Amino acid sequence: DDRDGTIGMGRSGWDDRDGTIGMGRSGWDDRDGTIGLTTKYTKYTKKQKKVEDRRRDMADLIYREESYNIMGACFEVYKHMGCGFLEAVYQECLEIEFTERGIPFVPQRQLPILYKDRILEQYYMADFVCYEKIVLEVKAVTQLTDEHRAQVLNYLRATSMRLGLLINFKSYPKIEYERIVL
Repeated sequence: DDRDGTIGMGRSGWDDRDGTIGMGRSGWDDRDGTIGLTTKYTKYTKKQKKVEDRRRDMADLIYREESYNIMGACFEVYKHMGCGFLEAVYQECLEIEFTERGIPFVPQRQLPILYKDRILEQYYMADFVCYEKIVLEVKAVTQLTDEHRAQVLNYLRATSMRLGLLINFKSYPKIEYERIVL
């Protein structure tokens, strides 16, 4: 629509003025004086919008299949062992589970630390590196803290890896985990 002689794209996006969420289909409009793509609203509930947002986010996950395989192994270990064991017990169980599932992994992998292009004598020790691109840090603590998240972030910064999985097996009634992307 260019009734005033301009060609433009009107507003687009979400509108919840009436308590529902609307996402539209495109059409040209510049009635509001802006140039942009307008929408003809299709009504969604807020719950439906959340589901759509989650679906869209799932499509954007890096290493989606690989991380699902790793998480499946973690869920299996938790199902059989429950919470309450030491971290080393869960690590050993994961080694068995990764082997059974054919997930490539390196346990207790040393990660070099660089300072001004020099490798330091100190190094990080990741619990697992899976698929040669995902850092897996296993915890058996009451609750994950910012220190645990910082630990995984530092592992990612020290390597060229972009994804870290932080898993807490001491959580009840279900496993606690976080995806950390750099």
